[in-house]
Amino acid sequence: MPIPLWALPVFRRLYNDYLARKTPNRLKLVFSSRQGTVRYLSNIRRAWNSAR
Repeated sequence: MPIPLWALPVFRRLYNDYLARKTPNRLKLVFSSRQGTVRYLSNIRRAWNSAR
């Protein structure tokens, strides 16, 4: 899926947060909650909109 250039820093930050996470993310989710669980679609949409 092509992503716009403005989104690259957002994905890099998310990836770095994933690597630094102290809470296990057993599901290996990219967009997990802080607890490493599945996020609700409304929360993902809100985070995506605020990142733009």
